[in-house]
Amino acid sequence: MDKPSIKIVIREPRSRHGGAPVVVNPKEVSEIPSDTYPPEWDVPNAYPPYWDFSNERMYNLYIKAKREQWDEDSLDWKAFEEYMSTRDERERVAVAFWFSMLSNFDNATGAFARAVIAAQDWHFDAGTIGMFTTIVMDENRHCIMCGKAAFCALKGFPFRKAQSPYEEKARKYAWWIWWNGHRYWNAVKEAFEKYPLPAIFTSFMMGEAASTTVFTGASRGAKHSTMRALFKNTSLDEARHFAFTQFLFEDNQHVLNDYIKNLVTKQIRAGFEFLSLITFRPIKTTKFWKLPKDFDQFYDEVDKIMQDVIGTPDLKFREEAWRKAVVKVGAIVSKFGIEMPEIPELGLDGKSIKLEAEDIELAPPVF
Repeated sequence: MDKPSIKIVIREPRSRHGGAPVVVNPKEVSEIPSDTYPPEWDVPNAYPPYWDFSNERMYNLYIKAKREQWDEDSLDWKAFEEYMSTRDERERVAVAFWFSMLSNFDNATGAFARAVIAAQDWHFDAGTIGMFTTIVMDENRHCIMCGKAAFCALKGFPFRKAQSPYEEKARKYAWWIWWNGHRYWNAVKEAFEKYPLPAIFTSFMMGEAASTTVFTGASRGAKHSTMRALFKNTSLDEARHFAFTQFLFEDNQHVLNDYIKNLVTKQIRAGFEFLSLITFRPIKTTKFWKLPKDFDQFYDEVDKIMQDVIGTPDLKFREEAWRKAVVKVGAIVSKFGIEMPEIPELGLDGKSIKLEAEDIELAPPVF
């Protein structure tokens, strides 16, 4: 199979001068004749500004993204903090832990900032670059709301010294999850040097398809108005992100050589394993996550508390959300001859994929 090259994604270098005479690498002003243009330069480079408005559906999505921006500080955090103050210690710890866990997937501001740079370097259309900039804002907002929710439940968690053995356990697990997050971040930085942008973001499509349904369900079942607004607004962001990843994939189908097609199949499986912690449940067979042996038991306890105190969906709902996501994404990628991976956890057949720990770089830049 062909080796991937990021250059297969991008637009061909363009002549900017219409054949006018140019001066080559001038060193002094005196060496620049008055009737010449500057030397040509090739991508990757953010210059010149590239005003390509031809991708109408992507640009319309960019307009929609600007219109749908919301302010996490407008949520009634004081009311939610008062609500949490009525709960017992284990419930407050569990809620703080859950939002700390969610932040592992929402700490994606940097990943999308890198995508903005890559999109500018390679002169993607104005709508695509614009959408990446709005997702930087979205991800930053999502990460901040995780911190605010966690602090409403337990001020300072998980940075403060634990006040009880149960909090110490939760604190330990939160840091273990973030340790895995740091592995993911190191891999993401390398991925931008290895793979074309549309391939990097394919499994992000899977995560958005599932999370839109899960957060919509959380909004409908929410037991406090602040959480209802938080999950409703987040699900709107995820739905928009899903449309973006679909458009990005379809607009750049020219990159889909055999190597990239096989990569996408593997990446979709990686996305499922990576996101399983928040939108499904821990997968026992994964080599992707490195967590303490007793993590599953604690996770199940937190999951039940979150359903009781916050109103998040149960496992049955989340399973069905993932099945629908797989069908949705499968319908898109199959048009381009890409196989879906086998996902036995959901009872879904497909191509057998074996992931190793180092395949963390195939995971999506998340929510």
